[in-house]
Amino acid sequence: MKKPILIIFLSIQVLVLAMVSTSAYFTYMNKTNIQNNQNVLLNTQERLGTTFAFMDNMTGKKPKKVAETSLSKGSEAPTFSLQDENYKEIKLEDYKGKKTLLVFSQEGCDYCEKFYPVLNAFLTEKEDIHVVVMQIRSTPEQNKKYKEQQGIKPTLLAATVNVVKNYKVEVTPTSVLLDEEGKVIASKGISELDELYDFVEKS
Repeated sequence: MKKPILIIFLSIQVLVLAMVSTSAYFTYMNKTNIQNNQNVLLNTQERLGTTFAFMDNMTGKKPKKVAETSLSKGSEAPTFSLQDENYKEIKLEDYKGKKTLLVFSQEGCDYCEKFYPVLNAFLTEKEDIHVVVMQIRSTPEQNKKYKEQQGIKPTLLAATVNVVKNYKVEVTPTSVLLDEEGKVIASKGISELDELYDFVEKS
């Protein structure tokens, strides 16, 4: 009686060993196939990259550069023609002759609301600089109401999407300083009065 039981036990062990070996074999083969496929993919990407670079050289096409995140110092400021809170048409050229501080802002921005009193104080003490709030996603009517609610002293212009894009504004508030000829001096996010004075006087 013991011998058949021993044979059955050994048979089960052999079967289990065979199953484990088979599983290990297929696992190894799958890993090998995956590695081979990855190598083929990497080689293909490298060849395609080389091919595209060669084609660009042949056609005179230059590779794309990463977009700059701010305006270049000394560059011409993007022109605009926008309406103020009284529906008056205002152009960038109207501000030439004095330095101009463009502050990009929007309703619902807590940082902007904290910055408006700073702009008011700055405008009172620095009359030799144009201070303009470029209000994003707004209309002249909305700006007039918002200006009264917030007690904003500078002019509010209804900035279009294109203007925001041209000035490379990503966050609000963003201050852009222009010289007397309408060229870019600097662009920066500012929140305090002392910081604003340094920005205007030392940029």
